[in-house]
Amino acid sequence: MSPYMRELSAYLGQQECYESAKDLLNKLLRTNINTTAIFRQTNKLAEQVADKVLDVVPGKPVKASERVYAQVDGSMLFTREDNWREVKVGRIFHEHAVHETSPARGWLKDSQYAAHLGGHEAFEEKMSRLVDPYAELGDRLVFVCDGARWIRHWIEAEYPDAMQILDFYHAMEHLGEFAELIIKDDLQRSYWIEQGRMILKEKGGQQLIDYVKTVEAKSKRAQKEKAKLIAYYEKNAFRMNYPEYLEKDLIIGSGAIEATHRTLVQRRLKLSGQRWSIEGAQRLLSLRVLNMNGRWDEVTDYFRRAA
Repeated sequence: MSPYMRELSAYLGQQECYESAKDLLNKLLRTNINTTAIFRQTNKLAEQVADKVLDVVPGKPVKASERVYAQVDGSMLFTREDNWREVKVGRIFHEHAVHETSPARGWLKDSQYAAHLGGHEAFEEKMSRLVDPYAELGDRLVFVCDGARWIRHWIEAEYPDAMQILDFYHAMEHLGEFAELIIKDDLQRSYWIEQGRMILKEKGGQQLIDYVKTVEAKSKRAQKEKAKLIAYYEKNAFRMNYPEYLEKDLIIGSGAIEATHRTLVQRRLKLSGQRWSIEGAQRLLSLRVLNMNGRWDEVTDYFRRAA
């Protein structure tokens, strides 16, 4: 197999399921390659190149007064060894890369990504390679994430001067789940949630806590969930100053990382019937990160040197 064909096999192998990759190659290039060959080339490349290339992440120039956003989240992937296991993904992008396409939607021109299947320590190491070039930005480095404890601890330990924002929609999701428990009437529940949304955006986290405290929780379960919700908000109150964030035109939602789950993970690794080995899934994730980071040319260079 020529270097060019090996590269094409690996590229399509990380982009499409192996059967579709085979069909595309055979149809477009009139070859007779099989799925096993594509699988082998994809895994060989990931093993030899991807992690080595991703070890070094060049930072991109930051304009004066520009902010850089970092977002982190997890989703589940079906594996042979552990059944469902969490894939942690990260995305970092510059403020100038955000283009508004409508009042409710935006488009990101350029981003960098990290992904790891497994524990947060290994993911933190990979994500830090993306974030470290921007550590000196202080509060112009902005993390928008959910309330996971490990995320908060990692940011506080590695980037103590950065700004942290609790994903607004995540905060509202917790409020909605609590409302489902305590308010049975649909209209009353919708009104109560909407009032909470307005308080959170216009007055901030502490006022939302006061709002939750005023609601009556009759059952023991409701009382327990109310205490849990208040504790959650109190722990994250320092990241819930949404009136200030909105006044400064800061992003308060994690839509960018939600989109990353779809494009980086789900599009290739969560197709119907797929079940991965942990090692195989991580190798494919590494190749997809390499490609989505705009660094596939470095794969071409590898094949050229190996020829």
